[in-house]
Amino acid sequence: EYLNKRNIRKLEPTSFFMHGVCLLVDISGFTKLSGQFCDQGKGGIDDLQLATNGFMGQLVNIIYSFGGDIIKFAGDAVVCVFASENFAEENEIPVDVILRAMHCARVIREVRTDTLTVHVAMSCGEMCFGILGGYENSWECLISGPCIHQLSDCLDDAPSMTSVLSPECSAILKHHQTTPSTFSPGATATDPPREQASLTTAQGIYQYELLTLPSGNVRIVEVTLKETDFTSTQPPNTNISTKLAVPGKKMFLSSRQKGQIDQLIRLFVPKPIGEELDNATGLNYFAEIREVTTIFMKWDSYDATNKHRNLMELQPCFYQAQRILHNTGGYLRQFLVDDKGCVLIACWGMPHMSYVDNAHRAMSACAQIQQELHKLDMQTSVGITTGDVY
Repeated sequence: EYLNKRNIRKLEPTSFFMHGVCLLVDISGFTKLSGQFCDQGKGGIDDLQLATNGFMGQLVNIIYSFGGDIIKFAGDAVVCVFASENFAEENEIPVDVILRAMHCARVIREVRTDTLTVHVAMSCGEMCFGILGGYENSWECLISGPCIHQLSDCLDDAPSMTSVLSPECSAILKHHQTTPSTFSPGATATDPPREQASLTTAQGIYQYELLTLPSGNVRIVEVTLKETDFTSTQPPNTNISTKLAVPGKKMFLSSRQKGQIDQLIRLFVPKPIGEELDNATGLNYFAEIREVTTIFMKWDSYDATNKHRNLMELQPCFYQAQRILHNTGGYLRQFLVDDKGCVLIACWGMPHMSYVDNAHRAMSACAQIQQELHKLDMQTSVGITTGDVY
């Protein structure tokens, strides 16, 4: 939508500030499950791929059906953003965006299998959206902001199959209430009372029940939306894309426009994935265990509140890291900002990018990146390891 609205035909490093809601959907049980399947050999890998794709597919479908945008798959977690149609112009977060994200969090927490569950954290506020990179026309998008760091505290308060939102989200709900909340006793004598309230939006009447926790974060007990055939009690595998009308205008693109935007979006796809797509083999069979050398690099000088509040300040550092990874045959697994700070993960040994001296290349890249980033006043700390990965 950003590329289309601004009629962008060539990518350049850019950033802008927006207000919205950030949702972190964290999967519990994946590490144990992957270990059990990988111990079974090739048959286990195939089963793991089916289990992973099926579970992730449900999460993705639910997020998109509520109008969310997935920014990152951070390991076994999904980071997504909810915003209004005029996300780049508004200085406030519309209450219907809060309610829509809250409803999504209520629905998505019910997705589960015998071994996998999720817990959800939700925060809101100002975010910086950035498109960085450009070396060999390869790009990354990421978000940062105070609300990203609030997600960790909310997640700590969210056991399996629960969803918790930040006090900032709760404050916006209270600000827009036109009738007082009602309270019911907690589940036990020591539990705080549960707050029930309702708000009317263009999509209908939202009724919700919240529980304020000792930390100040708020647990989502229940959310329902009246005047629609979709409710939060539907099973998680329902085809909700046909059930929920997401607010905002649809983008109607000509074949030429769609082709141009598709080409731009392709520049964000990792090289090994892009080559598999070019080979027309599909991704259903793209699963294996490989020995790779991985670096985990934390950018210690990253300052989210001042120097690097605008993500464009990271562009010189990231461009140098891209250049060195490309020249040493590395694969950029991930570059993101989260509650741990700014982190870069790269691998040597991926399909089409494997060499007999992967470990040596990784160590050389680390030394070069640290040297170049030091010139740009960015101190880093690095861990390097070699082993089998899925």
